Amino acid sequence: MSRILIIGGSGRTGLLTINEALARGHAVTALVRNPSRIESQVGLTLIKGTPLEESDIERAITTTPDVPTSVIITLANARTASTPALIITSSVLNAISAMRTHDLKKLVVMSSFGTADSYPNVILPMRFAISHTSLGISYKDHDIVDREVKGTELEWVLVRPNRLTDGENKVVKVFDDAGKEMGGLMSISRSSVASFLLDAVELDMWNRRTPTIAN
Repeated sequence: MSRILIIGGSGRTGLLTINEALARGHAVTALVRNPSRIESQVGLTLIKGTPLEESDIERAITTTPDVPTSVIITLANARTASTPALIITSSVLNAISAMRTHDLKKLVVMSSFGTADSYPNVILPMRFAISHTSLGISYKDHDIVDREVKGTELEWVLVRPNRLTDGENKVVKVFDDAGKEMGGLMSISRSSVASFLLDAVELDMWNRRTPTIAN
C-alpha cells in the first residue's frame, strides 16, 4: 500500500482517518502541532509542525524514504487569536505548492455541505446561520478552498459531509455534487467520513468532483 500524508490528524475526524488508513495497510505521515496527543502506532510517522508553514509540509513529505503519494486534509476552521481567519485556505495552498514541488498528484480535502454551489441546497436555518453568524467565516474559508483546489491540475476530491456526528462507521450514501438530493436533516458520523476519505484516495471515481455524503 502507499504512504499518505494527513494534515489535521489530531482533530476528531483526523484521528479516525489515521486509524482507518493504518487499518487498510497504508503507511501514514501525520503533520500535527503536538505529536504527544497521538498514540504511536506501527506504520505511523508523526511530524511536529503546522500546515501554515509550507516548510513544515515539505519536511513531512521528505522525512521518510517512501514519499507520500497522496494528501488528505481534515482541518476545521477553529479560529483563535493566533491563527488567521482563513486557516484552511492558507494550509491547503501551502499543501498544493508542496505537492507540486514533489510531484504528488492526489489531494482529498474534507469540505462541508453548504459550500459553494451546494449552499442553496442546505435547509433555510442553516443558510441563515452561514449568512448571519460567525459560522460564515468557516464557510468563506471552505468556499475559497473550493475555488482554489478546482483551479489546479491535481487529482482532487472535495468531500462535502452533512452534519458531522460521533458514532460508528455506517454505510455512506453518496449524493450529487451539489447535494440537491440531500435531505436537510441528514447527518454522517466522523468514522464514516474517515472511511470515505480513504475510499477517495484509493479510487478514481470521485476525482475532480465534490461528492456530498451522509449516512
